[in-house]
Amino acid sequence: MGIAWNGTQGEIDEFISRHGLTFPNVRDGDGEIFASFSVASQPAWVFQSATGERVIESRALPEDEINSRLNAILQE
Repeated sequence: MGIAWNGTQGEIDEFISRHGLTFPNVRDGDGEIFASFSVASQPAWVFQSATGERVIESRALPEDEINSRLNAILQE
């Protein structure tokens, strides 16, 4: 799921369209979601396993690394 707190809904929609994002995206206007994950900046990734273990990366990640991390979680 993508979560954005910067920008207007129009800017977020344009970003989603420009990058061809197909996963769900929401706007976190007050930053409550980011705060709950202790994320202080964008871009950031929160990988959470079924057991609740979280790994937070506060940086852009290449697609192959994202896929690798997701596959590892799915194999747990």
